[in-house]
Amino acid sequence: MFLLKHSAILDSGASLHVFNDLSRFSSFRKAPRGDYLLAGASEVPILGYGNVDLRSTKENGTTGILRLKDVAFSPDFVTNIVSFRLLRARGIHWNTITNTLFRESDSSLVCTLKEVEGQQVIEDSTEQPTALATSQVRRRRKATSRQPRPASKGDGALWHARMGHPGPMSLHKLGANALGVVLRGPSTTECEFCS
Repeated sequence: MFLLKHSAILDSGASLHVFNDLSRFSSFRKAPRGDYLLAGASEVPILGYGNVDLRSTKENGTTGILRLKDVAFSPDFVTNIVSFRLLRARGIHWNTITNTLFRESDSSLVCTLKEVEGQQVIEDSTEQPTALATSQVRRRRKATSRQPRPASKGDGALWHARMGHPGPMSLHKLGANALGVVLRGPSTTECEFCS
């Protein structure tokens, strides 16, 4: 596995932000058919767009949130990239001497970049997947077909958006009958698009 797969790196050549983990998105919407991005000679499909909150760290150790809008979701992408071009359009600049991002309007520090594997990393998650993988290996038991499947729960809000905003009862029936998962979707008043 690529060490920076779950990290967010600053890319000065990217024309859009791209993330490969759907759980990071909020306000997710499906991409139009045929949307893709070019990575070398390959066309990588874009499945949707949404907002992503990055955990940014400053040199004094304080943390903050940097919200990225209209981020492309592509699970096949090798890492998460943040477009410097789009940050610059928002008035956020890169000081390569101190290796920081700062706001042009008041020169306030947005975050300190960290160099990992020769890349400028905004959000470093290189240690989390390793620890997670280790803990999963310890807990994993060999499953057999004789054992009943464990009861599963799904993210109702996510499936509500994926399936075109059905009502809560329809979503519950879909999860139980088709997916074998308990889904508790938002009520029509809780969804900003349905209300």
